[in-house]
Amino acid sequence: MNATRRLRVELRAGYLLLCALFISGCLETETTTVVQSDGSLTRSVSIKADSSGMAAGREMFGLDSTWSLELSGADQREQTITAKRTFASADVMTPVLAGAPGRKITIKARLAKSFNWFFTTYRYEETWSKLNPTDVIPVSDFLSKAEIDAFEQRIAASKSVITPGDSLGKEDSGERFNRWNSRNSFEEYFGLFKEGIRLLADPQLTEAMAEKGKEACSAKAENFDWVSGNLGDMERTFAQILGTPLVMKAADANRQKIDAFRKRLEFQQSVLASSHKVRVVMPGLITATNAGGVEGNSVSWEGFIAMTYIGDYTMWVEAREVNWWTIAISGGVVLGLAGLAVFSVFRRKRRGQE
Repeated sequence: MNATRRLRVELRAGYLLLCALFISGCLETETTTVVQSDGSLTRSVSIKADSSGMAAGREMFGLDSTWSLELSGADQREQTITAKRTFASADVMTPVLAGAPGRKITIKARLAKSFNWFFTTYRYEETWSKLNPTDVIPVSDFLSKAEIDAFEQRIAASKSVITPGDSLGKEDSGERFNRWNSRNSFEEYFGLFKEGIRLLADPQLTEAMAEKGKEACSAKAENFDWVSGNLGDMERTFAQILGTPLVMKAADANRQKIDAFRKRLEFQQSVLASSHKVRVVMPGLITATNAGGVEGNSVSWEGFIAMTYIGDYTMWVEAREVNWWTIAISGGVVLGLAGLAVFSVFRRKRRGQE
């Protein structure tokens, strides 16, 4: 495969795991969560897009009237909306960030706080839930755990940890991911098609007939563009393979679920084709994190969105804050004890002189 053809394949696939980090989308998003010492959190979401993409961006993060919204940029080609909201705790924030399949990203937040007299330690976690719920074909059938782990390490590293000899560095890894994604999407769609056969309940088209022609249908669907391709073309191909026009009626019988499947694919693509940055500001000194960027008491993640296509992705950071008031109390106690000791010594000496 020459370089030009390979580039066309990657751009058409859109959500290819290995190149999703470098795709420029119509949206640029940045979420910032400021963790306060009392456990409250102030979260802001900034979305940059053209006027047509702004509504999709707001829905992607569920930015409704409960958020303080500010819109800037009169240029229709680029606008920025910033939403802000303060939550009493991570437990309160998580339900607000809960998603709706095919319409909104699901994010779960957790904050653990531990008081250790001189220090208070904090651990904040933010999990972006798996974007693709389809698991008919495990991705492990096409990509090894080592490949996936190495890719995750690359996200957190300041530079690539992949060497030219690593499997992730080989061109065929992208092709294998595309084959998995195509087959996985086909399996879900084929299941919906069979459900339509059951709803149609016509003895001239049975599930057994569909299963008999399944591999031939799968072969034809191998290069199908599941995001922008015409499902009608797919169904006509099925009709030719199975030898009956009832295929179209079976698909129509379950059209509501098939349309929902298609909309979910379009939503997944819009998320993956956009750039996302997550930033967290912690109280105190950062002590550990899986973030790729650390600056003062702020950490950030970029390029992680591709990982959410095959599983949940958790970003975490730990920090330690000095409890100056406990130090002051301890210092006062120490000084008091020292003063008491000096006074006792002085008193004993005085008694001895008497």
